[in-house]
Amino acid sequence: MNSMNEHSLATFFKGFFAASLAATATLFAVDFVRQAVHSEGITPASLATGVLVAFVHLVFILGFSVLPAALVVYTTTILQVRFAGVFVLCGAGISWLVLRVIPPWPDTASWPFVVAGLAAGGTYWFVSVRQRQGEQSTV
Repeated sequence: MNSMNEHSLATFFKGFFAASLAATATLFAVDFVRQAVHSEGITPASLATGVLVAFVHLVFILGFSVLPAALVVYTTTILQVRFAGVFVLCGAGISWLVLRVIPPWPDTASWPFVVAGLAAGGTYWFVSVRQRQGEQSTV
């Protein structure tokens, strides 16, 4: 039983980290496109700033979304929910909620974070839930 719990915890953190990276990459892509259409375009300084901001986003995402994500994963595990749409919508909801409770910057637009949450939820489902389904079907 203990190895099952350790396996579940390892699967959660693997999925959570992958989802956090997917959300960070989504936010980086949104900022990259914004900078590309800006009058100055993409410069080495703006690219370096974008990488720094992406790192800040990653730290923010990892720090503030782990507890809500764990609650969602625990609830969906207990209820045996495996539908990808649930995880995608929960990812968007978590990102919107965290952004509303602790905004990273004043006047921050919500939609890039919600899109990043959608990507994070889908990534979590793909990495952790889909893997769990595959393991159960081979047993």
